[in-house]
Amino acid sequence: MQRANTKLDDCNEELRNKNSSAEKSLFDLEKRMIERDATVKDLEKKLSHLEEQYKIRGQAIEQKKADLEELRNQIQNKESELTLNKQQMDKEFKQLKNELSLEAVNFRNEKVKTKDLENEVSKLKELISDINLTNNKLETDLEIKETTVTQEKVKLQELSNDYGSLLEKYECLKQEKETLAVKTRMKKQLSFHSVLKQPQSDQAVGGIVSLLQTEFPVAELEILQESKRSKNVPLLVVLYNLSRLTDDANGALNGVEAASDVALVVLHSKEIKKPSEKILTEPDFKKLAIIVDISFLSAKGIISNDTTDNAIKQLSAFINKF
Repeated sequence: MQRANTKLDDCNEELRNKNSSAEKSLFDLEKRMIERDATVKDLEKKLSHLEEQYKIRGQAIEQKKADLEELRNQIQNKESELTLNKQQMDKEFKQLKNELSLEAVNFRNEKVKTKDLENEVSKLKELISDINLTNNKLETDLEIKETTVTQEKVKLQELSNDYGSLLEKYECLKQEKETLAVKTRMKKQLSFHSVLKQPQSDQAVGGIVSLLQTEFPVAELEILQESKRSKNVPLLVVLYNLSRLTDDANGALNGVEAASDVALVVLHSKEIKKPSEKILTEPDFKKLAIIVDISFLSAKGIISNDTTDNAIKQLSAFINKF
């Protein structure tokens, strides 16, 4: 009996030890679960933080895209402004050329300054060369800096500054251009067929050329011999109305092909009551480009009056067609 009780006590002791060990294992397990829960919560917090950062970065990326689009629009606007400014400059330049043509007569009295003008032309060519080099450099720099939007913005600012400098240089060119009219003279060729006797022929032709030259301030009249005249060179047939105008005109045109590159110049020593073009109405005369009247006296040469002035203007317009 006593042995059985001892064995029971041993069993109870062993059971208590196992319970104590199991309780300890359970405690350790609960502690580990608490630690894992804490780890999970920490990971969830980090995940939430990462998601928030991802959202913020996504918003930043969208903002960067919007900024990029805005910069592209700014670049397009700048390019449009540059195009409009160039068109305006071209328009002003054409207007300047027209003004130069009208004002060129005033500069014909400045021939004494030819040497100074040559120096100014040389400086102007150097200036234009510098401008071309600057433009080429700007275009090259622009192509290189197009790789990034930020550098493009900087380049556009540089172009804006250079454009202001070009405007200042353009104003200088505008003033210098006015002095170039005398140096940029072109040649206008024409030929004469005169049936007048000498010295009246040279006197009449010389007077007509002198008056015509005043109508071409930016061109030099080159008189070609009739034998060397080509088809595209205007011909002025000069005659003196001594008797019946139709006979005089036919005699002057003898051997000359009536065409649109031929003008008939009728010299009168008396008052002109009716324009020659109203009298010369035959078909051959109609083939001529124009028929004009000029007052002329052997003792004085070409007489300046309204009739002569009108004839010179008509002849100038006729020559300008070639």
